[in-house]
Amino acid sequence: MPKAWVRKELKKEPLSNFVTKIIPWILAHRETALSIIATLVIVVGLGVYFFYHLKKIDTRAWERLSFAQAHQQRNLSDQAINLYNEIIQRYPRAKATSYALFYKAETLYQQKKYTEASQTYQNFLQKYRKKRLLLPLAYLGLGTSLESENKYLEAINIYQEFVNKFPEHFLTPEVYLSLGRCYQISGQKNEAINTYNKVVTSYPGSNWQKIAEIHLKMLQ
Repeated sequence: MPKAWVRKELKKEPLSNFVTKIIPWILAHRETALSIIATLVIVVGLGVYFFYHLKKIDTRAWERLSFAQAHQQRNLSDQAINLYNEIIQRYPRAKATSYALFYKAETLYQQKKYTEASQTYQNFLQKYRKKRLLLPLAYLGLGTSLESENKYLEAINIYQEFVNKFPEHFLTPEVYLSLGRCYQISGQKNEAINTYNKVVTSYPGSNWQKIAEIHLKMLQ
């Protein structure tokens, strides 16, 4: 028991010493102490305010994104794009904003506004390199948009970047076919054959293999 009492007293002693020293200092420097306390209160208050403010912004952004997607599902594409733009402009730091930018690009592509879609996909790729879920989809969207603009050499670069960055992605065989098609259309026969052969050897027994074999027969 005496040892336990000693341990308790030793634990209390640092706090007791601190209180004993701080109280006289506060009394001697009352204005400075009050200023420090006021500053701490303001800092804590601002921290709490900004935390809840940002949380509120995130909630609003997700709500607007939900409305935009509802419009898109009803084929109200222009209204959806207006809402996506609102999210991008009003809530630039919200988590939903990256999705708004991506879905805006998708909607523009569906409207066959390929140049605007390409620009929007590029904007997404510049801003959101760490979005692992959407990043490969944005690369594919950009490549498809460029291909739809007949910018085959630019599309080739994007498709090649995709297969280098995401070799195991479920969309990779589709991208290889798109890459082969762009080589084929742009007159790069050997590169097209090599790409289609890669699909045949890498994805045996799949529909991708069958499509690649059809293209190879056309190139013979």
